[in-house]
Amino acid sequence: MAMLLSAGCTATPVDRAGGSAARDVRVLTFGQFGVTPGPALEAWAAEVKALSGGALRIEFKNEWQANRVDYETATVEDVRAGTVDIAMVGARVFDRVGVTSFQALLAPMLVDSQALQARVFAAGIPDRMAEHLEPSGVVSLGTFPGPMRKMLGVNKSLVRPSDFAGAVIGIQDSELTARALTALGAVPKPVGPGASLDGLDGYEQQLGSIVGNQYADAAKYVTANLDLWPRPQVIITSPNLRDSLPAAERRALESAVVETRPVAEQSVQKEDGTSAALLCRDGMKLPPASARDLRAFDRAFAPLLDELAGEPATGAWLEQIRSLKAQVAAAPDTHTCEGAVTEPVASSILDGTYERVQIRGEAVPGCPPATDFTDPRSALRLVLRNGTVREYWLSSAPGAQPDLGWVGSYQVFRDRIEFTERSTVIQFTVAWSLKGKRLNLTDLRPFVCGDANVWVVRPWVRVP
Repeated sequence: MAMLLSAGCTATPVDRAGGSAARDVRVLTFGQFGVTPGPALEAWAAEVKALSGGALRIEFKNEWQANRVDYETATVEDVRAGTVDIAMVGARVFDRVGVTSFQALLAPMLVDSQALQARVFAAGIPDRMAEHLEPSGVVSLGTFPGPMRKMLGVNKSLVRPSDFAGAVIGIQDSELTARALTALGAVPKPVGPGASLDGLDGYEQQLGSIVGNQYADAAKYVTANLDLWPRPQVIITSPNLRDSLPAAERRALESAVVETRPVAEQSVQKEDGTSAALLCRDGMKLPPASARDLRAFDRAFAPLLDELAGEPATGAWLEQIRSLKAQVAAAPDTHTCEGAVTEPVASSILDGTYERVQIRGEAVPGCPPATDFTDPRSALRLVLRNGTVREYWLSSAPGAQPDLGWVGSYQVFRDRIEFTERSTVIQFTVAWSLKGKRLNLTDLRPFVCGDANVWVVRPWVRVP
């Protein structure tokens, strides 16, 4: 029987002989705004368990504060207050809570490639910046690299500074981000994750989010080589919780970040490359800014960088990063549609629309029931068409509209289907068989209970 554990509590496992195990397990809740934690955080949680000898277990609270425009600021406050034990937020948020130590890392068009970001992390710069979070009331357990933030153009391309004059640009809330876009003559507008593009002329986003939020349905352009800044992440906790941990457990939390940082690096690099290919296939245009236009962006941002350099600590960080940039000598990360497959994938025998009932509390053997479904009896719809898959939740409430919950691509092999989820670029495969109208999906690999309860718990039935 599964045991429910409250935040930060301990539970004594029972061994198979009926006695108590040698030590308690401390469960730490982790707030993160995504639908799923993603490869880096999942690897980190597994490493925490291993390094602590099983004394610590991470319990993810997904979509934490994700319905708020200020979701990262709210998450910092939740960690400070102890509402959640640990969380991961973008380094960009800290200038909204009194911390400016990350400004050099986030300076416009300075760290403009994954190669440079990797060198900056290898030099230990982000972790040293994260030692100065005291004004925010939280402390760092470590830092992860993130994807490059690009510029999404809704109705026109944004490839030169003059294109930004008067344009309303969506941002995730950050003082430095707002100042940078204001320097281009734009009007920054803080919005929440997955926000509608209504009323926006552009949106600073990474490629994976553009894909995962289906922005290709409403927007047309991404500037291929305009890497505004990276989106590094900081894992945070409260000073009280950190100080309450035995030294070995604190080391486990911190060392796990270092051990799994390569997973984060590989994940963001794969996300950018795969997402660009998907955007091209969806008809998105990825025009590059010319060398002349890139120099114009540098000139537009120069007064802001000079202002940042006037703060002694930030100025010193800027010099270190500029020195590393000269050593790396990498061009800005550039993703174009040149050579990409832009035609739809040929249809397969499985193309069609399928539905199945989702009963609350239902689960595959060995897995806990899914908690996402609140209706006693709802349904799921699966649409397979020309290599694209969309999954909808169908509420039983009168007048409710289908809720799009999963978008990706698929490939059909002789006896297996490979699915790739777009926003996190997570792949899995299932065995398949089609008997009349019944599509049976089995043998999920890799096996994850949350996925199994959706995909293979019962057959899908083709509908007109």
